[in-house]
Parts: sequence; structure tokens; C-alpha cells
Amino acid sequence: MKSLLTLGVAVVIAAATLLFGFDQANPDTAKWALLHLVAVGAFVFIVWRGRHMVPQAVLWALGLFCFAALSLAWSSDPWGGAVELVNGAGLLAVFALVALCPRERLYIVLPIMVGCAVVAFVMGMIWPEFNGGFGNENFQTEYFILITSFLVAGLVEARRCALS
Repeated sequence: MKSLLTLGVAVVIAAATLLFGFDQANPDTAKWALLHLVAVGAFVFIVWRGRHMVPQAVLWALGLFCFAALSLAWSSDPWGGAVELVNGAGLLAVFALVALCPRERLYIVLPIMVGCAVVAFVMGMIWPEFNGGFGNENFQTEYFILITSFLVAGLVEARRCALS
């Protein structure tokens, strides 16, 4: 049951990076809506887990997020960044979920990322006018650059684990 839940969460997070809405003013609405759903689930998981040992990386990320929120408070246009702050909170919750996830459950990350790269490439071929759902060729390029670095890190880690 736990491995099925892990697979489900991984697939939902992967889908959040690839979803987009056709004929919308902002094609990223579907991505952020799904990511916020995962963030709410992550928050419930963290609270339900009941342990109070939070990894140091999560505390540093929380500090950075609090600094961003504080700096937004005295900016000239606080409402302009409020949406990005909400999106950042969703990403922070997903980061905390992954950091608190037992290491043996993270085996699913590499196959999911390979799947994301393949699906993003195919979507770019099917819907070139939408830039594969990223709305802009620059965003599509950034996605491939980021996922390539994660794929290389995952392959190195898998090889290291196989050799030891």
C-alpha cells in the first residue's frame, strides 16, 4: 500500500509539471492547481506523521521562504508577488514531503523523471504551437535543462548504489 501511495504521489507531481490548459490566458493554471493539491496532501502527511524531527535543509528552505515573504511585505507591489508566494509555498511543501520521505521510497524518482522527459519531448512534437504545453520555448528549454541535470544525478546515484 505504501509503495502504491508513493507511486501515486510521484505520478501526480510529474503530471503537475506537464499539464497545461488549452486556450487559456495562463496555461500554467492546471499545473499549479495540481501542485497545490499535492502541497495540501504533503502538509497533511507532515502533520499526521507526528515526528518533530525536521531535516536541516527544510528549515533552511523555510527560512528562505520567510525572507521572501518578509521582503514582499515592503515591496512597491506586494499583490504582484502574492501569487508567486502561494506557488512558492506549494513548492516548499513538496520539498518538505520529499525530504521527510524515507530514502528507500525514493527509488521511483528516476523512472518517473525519465517518463517526464519522454512525455515532454512527445508533447513538444505533438503541440509545437503550444511549445509542448510550456507556453513559451524558453520555458520548454529550461524544463529540459533542469530535468537533464536531475536525470544525470539520478543515473550517477543509481550507478553508485549498484556498484556498492
